[in-house]
Amino acid sequence: PSLTDLQELLQPVKPRQRASDSEDEDEGSSAAIAQLSVDGLSSQEVMGAQVFLDEKGSLHWPVLFLYPEHQQSDFISAFCENSCFMDHIAVMFGEELPPWDADRKYHPQNLQLYFEDEKTETLYQVNPQTSLLKVLQHKRFFVKGGTPSFIVVVNGSPFTKQFLTGKKTQEL
Repeated sequence: PSLTDLQELLQPVKPRQRASDSEDEDEGSSAAIAQLSVDGLSSQEVMGAQVFLDEKGSLHWPVLFLYPEHQQSDFISAFCENSCFMDHIAVMFGEELPPWDADRKYHPQNLQLYFEDEKTETLYQVNPQTSLLKVLQHKRFFVKGGTPSFIVVVNGSPFTKQFLTGKKTQEL
């Protein structure tokens, strides 16, 4: 797409800062997040997906969900900005749980979502009923590489307690 096309695409979204993809700025990332692999995702899936505007004027974003406990991820190629997170979580963790969830604890009602503000080293907890648009408009949310990403953990699990230890957290 041309520069003009991109500018038109992003016009409906409240302006916000974007983080650079430089390696220097990645140093503040949580070690567990930095270690996550995107096994099962071809580079074409991730690299080929981009934000687009539908006929109703809504943006659809590629979104990455990271599961640090299992070093896994899920990629949604077109998450409508007006959809809430629970819409997707209910599908991803509905009747059939992922094979990596051997303990069967990743049920929609048990999950906590966060986004990381690397600059302030703060994790912001996202209510699953919140729309993607509301999170994208948050002043501390940064889109890296054109793909919003979110950390998903099980509420109250030993891993989550350890993962959050020493981290600043804040509710959205």
